[in-house]
Amino acid sequence: MPKKLPDARFEATPYGGDGWMLSACEAALGLRQTPAVFTIGNGFIGIRGPGDPADAPRVFLNGVFDVTPISYHEAAHGFPRASDTRYGVADATTLFVECDGVALATVSVELDFRAGLRRERRTGTGVAVTIETLVSMARSTVVATRVVITGARGPVRVWRTVTPPPVGHGEVGGIDDPRVGPTAADVWTDARSFTAGDVHGRTDRLAGSGFVVAAAVRTLDRVVDDGTTVDGFAAYAAGRDGDPATDAIAAIEAAATAGFDTLAAEQRAWLDRFWAAAWLRMPGQPLAEQALRHGLIQLVMAAGRDALTSLPAKGQSGEGYEGHVFWDAETYALPVLIHVAPAIARAKSPDHGRRFTQILDA
Repeated sequence: MPKKLPDARFEATPYGGDGWMLSACEAALGLRQTPAVFTIGNGFIGIRGPGDPADAPRVFLNGVFDVTPISYHEAAHGFPRASDTRYGVADATTLFVECDGVALATVSVELDFRAGLRRERRTGTGVAVTIETLVSMARSTVVATRVVITGARGPVRVWRTVTPPPVGHGEVGGIDDPRVGPTAADVWTDARSFTAGDVHGRTDRLAGSGFVVAAAVRTLDRVVDDGTTVDGFAAYAAGRDGDPATDAIAAIEAAATAGFDTLAAEQRAWLDRFWAAAWLRMPGQPLAEQALRHGLIQLVMAAGRDALTSLPAKGQSGEGYEGHVFWDAETYALPVLIHVAPAIARAKSPDHGRRFTQILDA
């Protein structure tokens, strides 16, 4: 007798009832899937949502991987000689907020599909903070953050630093499951710090592949009062040649000059164009709309767009399947992108670009 499938109902979603937004608070914040569900990205950078342990992998870069040789007792023609693995990179995105030396606790998080940003609320005794974070669709290397302090009875410290790449996370409870990220050995080498004006960061190199990753932030460490707004900027760059630190510094300087409001407007304009192409409506079914729009925005936030990267098996939400790309990316995701984001579909590879241009222009 065939196994009965679970009864999946939109009404069972724990993330609110708004068709244009996910929201989590109380019990939903503690769900195991919440950090992945609230991932934000732009095809290059991916940042998981709140809820993971402090030292867990949080930031992933599409197309940045390590190479590990594969040994066989009896090799044969056609056997792969090495495996590629994507690991979490240094974190330049986490914001620390405390009042009277006590870190504020996250009480809710929202993922706004229209604005293309994540909104996190933290509270403490007599203080509330709203943190808006966007991974810029228009500027592929930039992360921008705005912090708004309300109801503070005393000084609030806001700061950000760049933490090293995580090591030692992966299999959960000894489960050997490809959907769970690999346990990271000490694959990172040549850690170096750099400073340029009000920008500081670090570079780390993957020993097997030679990729160098630069993670940089605009220096932020302020003690502020009630009603204060604090903007922050971070950037990532990576490559096997050149100096990615120079690129990250330039990206932050340009973003800081433009300002958070400009970046937020760029993000909204980009998403306005996307939703015009990805228009959908299911009258009276906001939870169905929510689920479909969440799938669409996660797809477009994860798909590479530089002719060198594609769509990892778990998008930008984690290390599962070691970040590998499978036929699913073309069988399931690419047809959707052709309709809702043709420019991204064209960019998935030079050959695809030529073929899809012919299809789209026919």
